[in-house]
Amino acid sequence: MYELVPGFVFSAVAIVVVSLATGEPPEEVKQEFQDATGASGLRVDETEAVGASGDD
Repeated sequence: MYELVPGFVFSAVAIVVVSLATGEPPEEVKQEFQDATGASGLRVDETEAVGASGDD
């Protein structure tokens, strides 16, 4: 258990440091990501959300 805590803390710090040290991805990569997530159905519209009105 005690080995997990420092590992988690150091990895979280590393993620933040690398994220802040690197720039944004190129527009081509952003567009490819948008195309991939939009085509796979990962996005859920408000009308398709569970518990939306009309689900009776």
